[in-house]
Amino acid sequence: MATPPSNKHRRSPGRFSEALFDRLGARPLGIIVFVLSALALIAITRTSAGKFSAPAIAHGYQVDHPARSDSFIEQVYVHPGDAIQTGAPLVALSSQLLERQLEQIDAEIARVQRLAELEQLTASVDLADAEWDRQVDLTRARLQLDQAEADEQYGDTVSDLFADYLQRLRDRVERRLGQASDLEEAELDQGRARAEARQGSRRVHGHESQVNQLEQALQAQPTPEEIASFFDRYYQAELQSLAVQRQAILDDREGSIIHAQADGRVVMVLPVGAPVAFGTSVATIMPEHPTEIVAYLDPSQPPDQIQPGSQVTIVSETTHCPDPAQVLRRGGMVMMAPGQLNDVLNRPVWGYPIHISIPPSCQLGVGQRVSVEFAAVQR
Repeated sequence: MATPPSNKHRRSPGRFSEALFDRLGARPLGIIVFVLSALALIAITRTSAGKFSAPAIAHGYQVDHPARSDSFIEQVYVHPGDAIQTGAPLVALSSQLLERQLEQIDAEIARVQRLAELEQLTASVDLADAEWDRQVDLTRARLQLDQAEADEQYGDTVSDLFADYLQRLRDRVERRLGQASDLEEAELDQGRARAEARQGSRRVHGHESQVNQLEQALQAQPTPEEIASFFDRYYQAELQSLAVQRQAILDDREGSIIHAQADGRVVMVLPVGAPVAFGTSVATIMPEHPTEIVAYLDPSQPPDQIQPGSQVTIVSETTHCPDPAQVLRRGGMVMMAPGQLNDVLNRPVWGYPIHISIPPSCQLGVGQRVSVEFAAVQR
């Protein structure tokens, strides 16, 4: 039987690595320092060559799907992680509350229609009554005017008679055939007759004015057709407002099934029975493809010299991006980058966010880490 080799001929892994480092003449810490120095030298060399790079991430904005009315989830068609296409149903909202609102609107429309009919009928009756009252007042005023004109004419006649009688008395007094007392009494009677004639004239003017006012009021009074047209316009405006509200409820009822607004994967969806307020998102979709790249420029680099519209190069270890990209906009303050861009020691990266377009030839995934090369800042 062969005897196993003795321990003195075995070499442990630790001793083997030590022997390897001894032959290389270096230690692990030294090798790490050497690698980092080499990377820094490469970065400096590339910067001096006219370019510098910044870490970036392919970003896609989540698409929320808000509810169009207060309701609750009645049915769910998808689950988180499902791949969906635009137009696919996500959830169905209960329409019970919308049906109740629709019944209330229909009842209000019926009430306004009945009220419009009643108002028109009442207005026609009131108008007829008012016209009758004005006709009666006008007839009475005309009779009073006729009476006043007759009184005026009678007063003028009496005044003329007293004037003749007074003149005859004066003649008799001058011829000494009459007494002066009779003359004085006659003059007093004539004054009274003249006063009554003047009073009758004033009454005539007053009644003429009243008759004119009543006639003008009758002419200015709206006709039944005008009254009906006024109420029709008033209630038609209110009915149109209610019709708009009703149509909005019908649209909300038709939109009770929420459909996807973008291709992608479901990130969040509310469960069955969950209450939903107006505007609350019932489902969230992460788009299949990113919409832009966000690079985080080192704070030592001035962002104001990176102009929107300038071309940059996208570098990725897994995706070929041959066409240049374009700077869309730049941020004005230093921000912390997403966790995917943390350094080798898992420390966060800080920088100015630079938003960059994605060329059609660059097929990136949402959240994919890339690097963006900028032209070196000319000082």
